[in-house]
Amino acid sequence: MDEIKSKFGGTWKLHRSEKWDEFLKKTGANFVLRKMMSLSKPEQTIEVKDTAIDIKTKIGVWTIEEVMKVDEEYECEDQCVKQKAFCKYEDGKLVKTQSPIGASAIKEQKITREIADNDMLMTIECDGVVCKRWFKRVS
Repeated sequence: MDEIKSKFGGTWKLHRSEKWDEFLKKTGANFVLRKMMSLSKPEQTIEVKDTAIDIKTKIGVWTIEEVMKVDEEYECEDQCVKQKAFCKYEDGKLVKTQSPIGASAIKEQKITREIADNDMLMTIECDGVVCKRWFKRVS
């Protein structure tokens, strides 16, 4: 957990994205939501507390918080849909998979966070689309 804390701990601000709109389309986001999300520059604050990783994503006036433990399955909510999720730490990367519980239009996703050239690169894979988002550390 110390390695995760030293690598990922702090606040990160989005500075560029690749295939973000394509990813949002795969998740079923409508045109207006996609345009609003494309204009936003979210901040992610990552804290390691004992055995848990707390990720707060601030988008405008909204803050989404997710607390996870490495190598433990847990439930989270994404787009108002309950999801089964699992996070692991391997090869210096935080890798999370999530899939909807029950019938849903939401598709399974894989989210990988890694440090690359002093940025936190977040790669999101969904139904054949690979989206990349780069964040700069701000604190």
